[in-house]
Amino acid sequence: MKLLLRELWIDIFRMKHYLIAASLVFVVGIWMGATDERLINFMNNSLEGMRDVVEGIQGSDHPKLWFFVFIFLNNTIKVICFVFIGALFAVVPFFVLVVNGMTLGYVVFHPAQELSPWTIVIKGILPHGIIELPAIILACAYGIRLGALMLKGLFYLISVRRRAVVAHELKHYFRMTLPLMLVLVVSLFIAAVIESTFTYWLMAD
Repeated sequence: MKLLLRELWIDIFRMKHYLIAASLVFVVGIWMGATDERLINFMNNSLEGMRDVVEGIQGSDHPKLWFFVFIFLNNTIKVICFVFIGALFAVVPFFVLVVNGMTLGYVVFHPAQELSPWTIVIKGILPHGIIELPAIILACAYGIRLGALMLKGLFYLISVRRRAVVAHELKHYFRMTLPLMLVLVVSLFIAAVIESTFTYWLMAD
């Protein structure tokens, strides 16, 4: 596993352009959520279900425990899907990055918020987000990469030699998914612990 993890770090460095692209899409989503008033109804509807879940958890006997379970399972299942569902020509990872960015921008900068943007960022997002957000961006970057490989495979259908190159790249991609899943799951576990304890305490203060 140590060898695979070392290969993963090298692989992440080599695909830095996918990480940059994913980060830029996420930033665009934040900007849209913070500035486009036409998205208010969409964002309110998107967050309504989450509010219901949070209120249900807060009314339970062990809110911190169930908050951790919900956050960890929700994020873990999603990022695993992001890595592999990119096979649909990277459409879903791009959409996920935009929507998550929009949600963050809306939550932080919406005028109706009672707390200041800095308070929301420092208390409500930064403690766990410094781990969680890079994990989501990394998963989506790999999803985008898989989509690019699938597109490349379509373009190279008539070339046996180039098809072999794409097949080799796909083999390497799926080899890297094992250590990638380990890194993502551990990162999201730590982020969920922080969010369900430290962030929960800060926001309840």
